[in-house]
Amino acid sequence: MHELPTTYRAAVISEPGATFELVERRLLPPSDNQLLLKIYASGICYSDRAATSGSPLSSYPRVPGHEVVGRVVAYGPDVSSTDRERLPPGSLVGAGWLGSSCQACEACEAEETFACPQGVAHGAGMDGGHAEYMYTTAQGLVRLPEEALEHLSYAELAPILCAGVSAYDALLSTRNSWIPEDVVGVHGVGGIGHLAIQYAVKMGLQVHAITSPGKFDLARTMGAIGAVNATSDLPDYFSQLGGARLIISTVPSPGGSSSTLAQCLARNGTIIFVGIPYGGDSTDALDISTTLMVVKRLQVRGWVPGCARKYAEAVKFSIQAGIKPMIKTFRLEDIQHAMENLLDDRPAQRNVIVFSDTAAR
Repeated sequence: MHELPTTYRAAVISEPGATFELVERRLLPPSDNQLLLKIYASGICYSDRAATSGSPLSSYPRVPGHEVVGRVVAYGPDVSSTDRERLPPGSLVGAGWLGSSCQACEACEAEETFACPQGVAHGAGMDGGHAEYMYTTAQGLVRLPEEALEHLSYAELAPILCAGVSAYDALLSTRNSWIPEDVVGVHGVGGIGHLAIQYAVKMGLQVHAITSPGKFDLARTMGAIGAVNATSDLPDYFSQLGGARLIISTVPSPGGSSSTLAQCLARNGTIIFVGIPYGGDSTDALDISTTLMVVKRLQVRGWVPGCARKYAEAVKFSIQAGIKPMIKTFRLEDIQHAMENLLDDRPAQRNVIVFSDTAAR
């Protein structure tokens, strides 16, 4: 392992509502069961807003970031030999939302660690990846193959660990609801949506994007065979296609459009929501006709990836299928601008903090 510096820089939120502050911290040896990572790329997720605006899950001061790619550089004294062997010095690793869990409850045993009552999230209950170094646990890490860097840069790998796996795993969770060639609607062509289109296309689905006209060309570039204005007559559009077997909603506040989306479904169709509202979003509540759901046997679901193993699966599928996140890279000192760009412009790409020129290539 390389010689470690005595200090490192971190982007810190000191309290709810505060902006990012670049802080220099002492780099201490990892304690107990901690692993220390040198960070190469850290994606900015819309749910980072939970830390910046205040959330019951967050404590302060806090370093956000849960789309993290780095390398193992040190171990705490209590890290097991099994974990040291699985995550050897210098190994390429990824970290998503969950940083640690009890590993003993019903949720953990079912590989649904997101629901662990004692679970702690990167960037919320423990510091995340918007820093040059990060302390975490082996539970929150997956080892990534070095060959991944032949297909994707560090910066391109990072968004797969949240945005990518959210779309990928949501599609897999509904696998019994569709077959290849079925019509699928992707609601929103943003950081998650542009990846959802790619995953759905590679799974053999006929994808139609529900978005603003300004993103029609992008949706088609991602593989969608059709695109429709989110404010137009969506039920009529999809009825001409025989109805959608599945609609995956990736926008953070889909509540106001949920009734319309339900009307777009074919019999036995499913809506699955993966976007989560934070802060000022006020359209969280769904408004779907119970009669419509009963008569057409519709399903309405939410989804979050169950465990760290899914991160590795999503990366593997992305490499095999040639899927790449659209990214825009920023330096750590520009993180406030990167966050404001995400919240104000809602771009299709993922904004990613990189810590070297090579991480972006």
